[in-house]
Amino acid sequence: MERIAGVLIAALLGALALGYVSLKGAAGYSGTYLNAAISDATEIANNAKADLGSNGVGAADYSGLDNQTAISGKMIPDGMVSNGSSTITGPWPGSTVTVSGSGSTITEAWTGVDAASCTQFAESQKTIDVAVNGTTVAIGAGTSGAALSITSACQAGSQQTSTITFTYQG
Repeated sequence: MERIAGVLIAALLGALALGYVSLKGAAGYSGTYLNAAISDATEIANNAKADLGSNGVGAADYSGLDNQTAISGKMIPDGMVSNGSSTITGPWPGSTVTVSGSGSTITEAWTGVDAASCTQFAESQKTIDVAVNGTTVAIGAGTSGAALSITSACQAGSQQTSTITFTYQG
């Protein structure tokens, strides 16, 4: 009987250790996706500003900016677009990015952002506002409570993924 109990305890400890390692591995992947997304979002906005901004001549006008324009203009980081496609993929499985412009603003809408990355990703960009799961939060001087509002909006998501839309001033 003691031997059976010992085997059961060993099996239980093994299962717990395997679960712990799996969770740590998943967290590592989530962190890798998050870091890639932060870098990619910044690069897309900076490339659009550099390519379509006023460059000191007149006012910037991002009207007409869309995925196809961003892709053909080489504004999208390598690896985010399949050959011949107008779909921009994010780093999380099933995630996509839609780029658009209007007047002096650039918008990036990221779908499929995993729950573990939502708050940190939403707070990562220098924007005029960010929308998380449909809740728009003003960012910048004179605003308060943005971090709490972002966290609350992330928690209102599907529990697995969120949609985050950044609006940048061009």
